Amino acid sequence: MPSNTPAEITPLLSQLGPSGPEGLRRCARNVSTRWKILLPLSVCFLLAGLAGLFLRPDRRPDLPLLQKRFELLMTWTLPEIHCDDMHLSGLHKQGKEWLATYRFVVYATQGSEASPVIRARLKRRFPECGELLFQTGKACTVEERVRFVPVQQHGLVPEKVVLDYPELLSQM
Repeated sequence: MPSNTPAEITPLLSQLGPSGPEGLRRCARNVSTRWKILLPLSVCFLLAGLAGLFLRPDRRPDLPLLQKRFELLMTWTLPEIHCDDMHLSGLHKQGKEWLATYRFVVYATQGSEASPVIRARLKRRFPECGELLFQTGKACTVEERVRFVPVQQHGLVPEKVVLDYPELLSQM
């Protein structure tokens, strides 16, 4: 095992850097340089964190809730049809409102094809389907845009409910 003599240690220490007052001066200069970089960075991160507390990003609405409200609107306004395989195909924010596009399969309930009034109403509502709505075992895929507006105590509600069916609000 080699023994380290003071003559061997001195060259090793000089490789580590200056000692004494020169070493302290360099160390203080390095600390000062670090603070010149770290202080502005920490202030930036602090300000970004504070801004995040006060600025709220546009959050996406509760999509399953919107879909349930749209389905409720469909069954309330058109009890003569069934809607299956409904899914969201588009969602856009416009101010405080959300515009959702739903794609779903629709077909007439059994017996609704007998009434000329119901047939005319469904043909007006879903002109792209035509007679396909009334054929047994057939269905039609449609796409419908729904505007959801914010309503106090209820959150986002289909605009048609607010304008045409306000009594439906109590069920939402």
